[in-house]
Amino acid sequence: MTSITTLIVAQKRGRAALMAGMAALLISGEIVPAWGADEAPKMSPAVKPVPHDSKVFRGDPQYEDQKYDPKRQIKIYGAKSRIDEPRPVLELGRPIYKEGPFQEGVNLLGRKNLLFPG
Repeated sequence: MTSITTLIVAQKRGRAALMAGMAALLISGEIVPAWGADEAPKMSPAVKPVPHDSKVFRGDPQYEDQKYDPKRQIKIYGAKSRIDEPRPVLELGRPIYKEGPFQEGVNLLGRKNLLFPG
C-alpha cells in the first residue's frame, strides 16, 4: 500500500469509529439530540421557571453596508494616550496597581491572612 492509500484507509476507519461512538452515546441517552429536547426539564421542586421574552435577545449587528476603514479604527483605538493610574492616599502593604507577578506573602497571621510588606 502507498502512504496515500494508508492515509485514506485510516481516515475511513477513524470516521467509522467516530460514528459508532456517537451512535453509542445517543443510544445510551448521555447526549440528547435537538429534536429530543422538547420535554420539560427536570428541576428541583424549589426551583421555578422564569418568564422568557425572546424579544430581549437578537443577533449580532451586521455591517455589510459599511466599508472597513483601517484609519478610522486607528483613530478609535490607536489615538489613546497613557495616563497615570490613580493611587490611594495611604498605600500600605501590597500596591494596588502594580505590573508583574505578586511576591509571596509572609505567613505571620495564618496562611489565609498573609502579610505583604511594602
